[in-house]
Amino acid sequence: MVYKASVYILLGMIGFATLTGCNDNSKFDRKKWAYSDGLEYPMRDNILDDLMANHHIKGLTFDQVIDSLGSPSAATR
Repeated sequence: MVYKASVYILLGMIGFATLTGCNDNSKFDRKKWAYSDGLEYPMRDNILDDLMANHHIKGLTFDQVIDSLGSPSAATR
């Protein structure tokens, strides 16, 4: 009985840590958006929700999006 309760407590703690620790949504910042470690852009996932919710991207021209986000790493048109 004590073992079963310990397992439930441990699973609850892991679930709570997963739900609260993985949700690191930050405000959009052009420098964070442009940051790359050489292979990927690790900060983009955390600021994407704010970008989509609070910055009007839909309907902008390509040049307006580039002004907002910065040039793509491989600038092609």
